[in-house]
Amino acid sequence: MIMQEIKQNKLYTPKLDIIFQVLFGEPDSQKITKDLLEKILGVKIEKVDLSKNPILRREFPKDKLGILDVVVEIDEKESCDLEMQVVENENIIKRILYYWGKLYTRNLKAGEDFGELKRTIVILIADFEVKGLEEQEYHSKWKIIEENSMKKSAYKKGREEGEISGEARGKKLGVIQGKQLGAREKQLETAKKLKDLNVDINIIIKSTDLTKEEIEKL
Repeated sequence: MIMQEIKQNKLYTPKLDIIFQVLFGEPDSQKITKDLLEKILGVKIEKVDLSKNPILRREFPKDKLGILDVVVEIDEKESCDLEMQVVENENIIKRILYYWGKLYTRNLKAGEDFGELKRTIVILIADFEVKGLEEQEYHSKWKIIEENSMKKSAYKKGREEGEISGEARGKKLGVIQGKQLGAREKQLETAKKLKDLNVDINIIIKSTDLTKEEIEKL
């Protein structure tokens, strides 16, 4: 009886397209989708709209048809495509850029000024390592950026990291030198006490690892 109930209430992974769309793409899913986007984007969101058509229509007969998982309008000023990808796809980066471009241009209706274009975001949740991005952090963000700005940013980051690594090495070296100095002072103190007690110098040498000359100077 229990096994029958378990089978009837089978749990499905949210990584399945249809489950993912039901969880985050239905009109009644606004709260959970809003919370998810706030966690991923790290911003406060007032409201989300899940009523947008997830199919990127062809503008011309030969255009490729794109079907997005979940399209969200954020605070009436930003468009977001939320994608779940389980099966490894070697062209996933190009595919995501394609979706981003199509969604970005779809924001503009005929006769509207280009200034009406909305900021567009694509979020990819991948259940595999994206080829070429294996060294990236688990959660990484990407932007369109001017080349020189990118180089300056990389240089600044490298310089800051170098200063932090240099400071860390200096502290570590200081600790090591401090320990060595403390051990040296303890050796000399022990040797002096043994010498004052008229202990044979050969025994003092073995006990402290000091040389005969160092002991005689005490």
